Amino acid sequence: ASNSSKVRVGDDNPYRTNTHSYQYKAMAMCLDWNVEAAQVKRKWFQVRTGNDWPDVGFGAVKACELQQLQRDLECKCQLIDRDDTNVLQIPEDFRKAYESKLPSN
Repeated sequence: ASNSSKVRVGDDNPYRTNTHSYQYKAMAMCLDWNVEAAQVKRKWFQVRTGNDWPDVGFGAVKACELQQLQRDLECKCQLIDRDDTNVLQIPEDFRKAYESKLPSN
């Protein structure tokens, strides 16, 4: 939740613009997947809302990629949220590196 929002963690967020609610929402994030350290850092994110899903999903990723280029960021833009559902895809090499750093029982 943002500082000025009444929405709190766990609440649905309708991503309103003024008084209009949109049917779809998407968030894309530019992530730096550091496989060697098994750490991921967020570099930038974009949120898009609208009533046409392809436009919303594609638009969020493309807007993120534009900022990535303009800011010369070392990261990969990918869709992470679609209508309050986590759609983050973790790269397999990162997953393996992360799991290898977990303490064994």
